[in-house]
Amino acid sequence: GKWNKHESAIKKKLNFDPSDDFILFSSVSKAGMDEAWDAILEKL
Repeated sequence: GKWNKHESAIKKKLNFDPSDDFILFSSVSKAGMDEAWDAILEKL
């Protein structure tokens, strides 16, 4: 739906490397917050 369209546009604009992590996050609903923190902590 809407998220897939945004994700595709962002990845295209940034010439996104598929081997990098990409996490959708909403500052309004906090959707994706746990996934974002997990990815950050994984890299530490």
